[in-house]
Amino acid sequence: MSTHVFVSAIVNTDVETVWKELRQFTFPAKLFSTVEKAVIEPENASATSVGIERVVTFKGGEASRHRLLEVSDLNRTISWELLPNGAGDEVGSVVSAKITTVSVKRITQTNTTFISWVSTD
Repeated sequence: MSTHVFVSAIVNTDVETVWKELRQFTFPAKLFSTVEKAVIEPENASATSVGIERVVTFKGGEASRHRLLEVSDLNRTISWELLPNGAGDEVGSVVSAKITTVSVKRITQTNTTFISWVSTD
């Protein structure tokens, strides 16, 4: 069975400021209080290089691995896939691919930002 999740929000900041933070693949460590760290692999890679992987470690000790699929400054979107963490990982055995895309759009009337977060498998 396929799953589709859509979440959206309005941020009271201009789109350029929001996109500057979100386009960096390490953004979860800066924006989510539940995230302990987000580390890029290989360590010396750019945080916007397609194909790099990040490991997001949560404050509870859980970790997830993601591969960057796309960063579009034109469309202000960033996409990644969830990767299996190892043997017996539910992602690897049940889900063939979980793709997440975050996009930001300018709300012209108020100079604020609309963010959408879509995840499908």
